[in-house]
Amino acid sequence: MTASGKKVRLYELALENGRSASPFVWRIRYALAHKGIAFETVYLGFTEIPTVFGGKFKTVPILEHGDTVLAESWDIAEYLDRAFPDHPPLFASPGELAVIRLTDAWFMNEVLRKCFACM
Repeated sequence: MTASGKKVRLYELALENGRSASPFVWRIRYALAHKGIAFETVYLGFTEIPTVFGGKFKTVPILEHGDTVLAESWDIAEYLDRAFPDHPPLFASPGELAVIRLTDAWFMNEVLRKCFACM
């Protein structure tokens, strides 16, 4: 339970070895650890992801905190800073967040997408 009394649940993909293969889930695990937020892990298989929350989400991570449910890792990270302002911040300023988001968008489009296009 968090200080607000609401449980934080992180839904993630479970591989046969029990580890997560999603760097987007890792991003949120690191964010939760940095902020010192206790959470419960809910493991899902690939085919189970669209069955939770009425099929609203098709990918992980999914974060559930009270009535709030989010599925995009950057949206989750920003939410964590808003919902837990008494914990260490993830971003020092709005400018830093903007630069990080820009860098991430560039990396995803210019590097990762081209790497996977070669396969």
